[in-house]
Amino acid sequence: MRLTRNDYEPDICFWNAGKAAAFQPKQPAFPPPGSTVEIVSHSTRDRDRNADSVGIKMTDYALHGVQEYWIVDTGQEAIEQYILDGNAFRLFQKLKDGQLTTEAITGFSIRVRDVFAA
Repeated sequence: MRLTRNDYEPDICFWNAGKAAAFQPKQPAFPPPGSTVEIVSHSTRDRDRNADSVGIKMTDYALHGVQEYWIVDTGQEAIEQYILDGNAFRLFQKLKDGQLTTEAITGFSIRVRDVFAA
């Protein structure tokens, strides 16, 4: 995915049918998705989020209109769900259990425990 300041390779991303229909074979860059998921690792932790929970990726995604951003923390076995509010994300919820329903993908939800099941 190519943004004005940086190129990213999110762990998971989703485009709606309208944007996806415009994709071309061997396309070198893609527009910002409607939803993106980052799985926290030691090497990307600071870019995914910093001590203030606003890392460079999160800022870029928000400024480019990504509607929803999940941070999956395998160490804590928790998912943080951020929703775009103007030009910035706000934490909608942080779950370690229960059902997580996306705001950006109509009809999609997942049990949080299923994400971390071996």
